Amino acid sequence: MITDRANRFGLDRDKFESDVQMQLDRMDIDRTKVSEGGAKQIGDFVTNAEGARAMGARAKDLAEQFDGITGQGAGSGWFAVVNGQEVSRIRREYQGLMGSQVVKNLPPGSASDADIKLAIGGFPPPNARPSTIAKFLRGMSKLQDMAANLDQSKADWIAGNGNLGTLQRDVFVNGVRVAKGTTYGEFSKTAAARMRREQDRDISNRGYMRYGQ
Repeated sequence: MITDRANRFGLDRDKFESDVQMQLDRMDIDRTKVSEGGAKQIGDFVTNAEGARAMGARAKDLAEQFDGITGQGAGSGWFAVVNGQEVSRIRREYQGLMGSQVVKNLPPGSASDADIKLAIGGFPPPNARPSTIAKFLRGMSKLQDMAANLDQSKADWIAGNGNLGTLQRDVFVNGVRVAKGTTYGEFSKTAAARMRREQDRDISNRGYMRYGQ
């Protein structure tokens, strides 16, 4: 899976594998609850999450590059007239992203974001205005971050519970302490399920997730 994601997204395989392993090492996996099948699920979800994070970062960086282009020659065919060599490089990077699939299984309410609305509409052509492409890429980055958070939350859930069923004990998911008795469906509907807190933050400073409030 790592090789497949690296090839599909144009990522450095060794770095990607290292990032995935680092994330797995930092997770609180309850070895007494997680079966062999559960361990494979965790690995798959973490790999998906890290791949989405890498794609999100790549799209965000490219958006900033497009934002940096002045309005000079920004109409149709602008790639041919603005700093030809540099813009050709940006164009190649953008076309590389066009081969990836934009996430469409969105969390509730996310489609109200203007950048995301543009992103789910499909890739603008490479000769579109820089501002349009930058806006699209920001939406794509947000979608990838959401996908990463959802996959990470599933990995955290299985790591602490053994499966995606109702929690049998309190578990930290996406940096939030989720109460025993909570279903994954309940958690995934909350804003907390779409946020990834800093992984190195002291666990004692993390909030306690309360539902129905």
